[in-house]
Amino acid sequence: MRLKYQLFITLLVASALLVALMFAVSSFSFSRGFLRYINNAETQRVEALVPVLQQLYASEGNWDAISGNPRLLRSLLRSDRDHRRQSGEDRFTENGWNNGRNNGRNNSSNNGRNNGRLRNPPPLPASERIHLRLALTDADKNLLLGRGNVTRKTDWYPIDHDEQIVGYLGFNKLKQLDNQIDRAFERQQRKGFALAALAMVLLSSLLAAPLTSRIVKPILKLKQTVAELSDGNFDDRIATDRRDEIGDLSRDINKLGATLASNKYAQQRHFAEISHELRTPIGVMQAELEALQDGIRPLDKTAIDSLHAETLRLNRLIEDLRSLSLADAGTLDYQMQVFDLKACIDNQINRHRSSLPDFDIEFSAPAYACFINGDQQRLEQLLDNLLQNTMRYTTLPGQLKISVSTEGNQVLLVWEDTAPGVPDAALNKLFNPLFRAEESRNREFGGSGLGLSIVRKIVNAHSGRVAAHHSDLGGLRITIRFPKSEHH
Repeated sequence: MRLKYQLFITLLVASALLVALMFAVSSFSFSRGFLRYINNAETQRVEALVPVLQQLYASEGNWDAISGNPRLLRSLLRSDRDHRRQSGEDRFTENGWNNGRNNGRNNSSNNGRNNGRLRNPPPLPASERIHLRLALTDADKNLLLGRGNVTRKTDWYPIDHDEQIVGYLGFNKLKQLDNQIDRAFERQQRKGFALAALAMVLLSSLLAAPLTSRIVKPILKLKQTVAELSDGNFDDRIATDRRDEIGDLSRDINKLGATLASNKYAQQRHFAEISHELRTPIGVMQAELEALQDGIRPLDKTAIDSLHAETLRLNRLIEDLRSLSLADAGTLDYQMQVFDLKACIDNQINRHRSSLPDFDIEFSAPAYACFINGDQQRLEQLLDNLLQNTMRYTTLPGQLKISVSTEGNQVLLVWEDTAPGVPDAALNKLFNPLFRAEESRNREFGGSGLGLSIVRKIVNAHSGRVAAHHSDLGGLRITIRFPKSEHH
């Protein structure tokens, strides 16, 4: 399945699940809230009944009138006590209910009782449901009226007279809706919630379609650009002004394309430069051999030495190219061991001192050993390359200053020689393959431009760092830092 449809389905399913959860929570919350509302309304009516019972007890002095009248509570609940209390029109007396509009006179000549019942109860209807869940007891919780379904969750409202409790009015709240009208109202609300949830899901699907297209469209462009890069077309770029992760990825791919294009150009340039480097000694050897064949030059020791020198130069170039290619491929062999870098440098200087008669060599090092973990043979190759670089690119007589020291957890090697130096712009390029600052540090037989590149590869393999700077002696200063070994 394509990513566009996967995203659309994912967004739609996530929206549907979220809407379903909201529907469930809303329905549950409404049901509980509606039931709580009904219970609160019924509780207010029951609480309003307490003072009526207090007045009734005060007028009778006992509960005899009530205990013999099972319909009394239903009659009392039919009254609109809240309305009549606010208007100040209703008063309960010994003879029943008096109306304020009759100036306090009895509404009937009867004494207010008819076979133990109130003669003129309020005419407003009461809730039969409340009556069925009411219970009236005396002060000792003996049941006077009600069905007797008293539980631990029954709410009790004390009835007092002359600051003494004379009875209790008990009320059981609803645990669930039991009225057909209430349940119909609840179903109607649930239906409304369901329709709203369905509308939200449909709206989510309408919003998910353009959102999916917005996400997938740039990804398709990224896919197309990556395919172009795979085919070798490194000039294709992605135009984007997005400030999100897709924009970051687009800029990274553009940077990758630029890097690949630069590497392709560098590779082509390297091949051309290698061809040129190989052509030079071969051309010299061919010219000298042709001169010998034509009899222009005699076959003597001078001619043989010249051919031998060109052969050595060609062999060294080939060996440098091989070492560099092995280092780039990560297959250059390293045999790591702990050894004293100071002693290694001292041995290399003594071995090459006879071949450097025109150099004043100064070597400074601490009295203690400077141990590092590395391949001693490769580090000797590094020192040889530095020596060859100094010999080729320094005006004679020259000076070479070498120092070894420790700084914290590092061993520092500083290599300095005399003029000529290199331009500022060339310092960062000295370690690039086949780079030579021809105008300032080239001699008649300048090197291949691979020596310092190999130096950097060896340093990197030893987890070190190398940098080139201007030397106070007028030439070049190369600083190399190796991690110091603590195991020796």
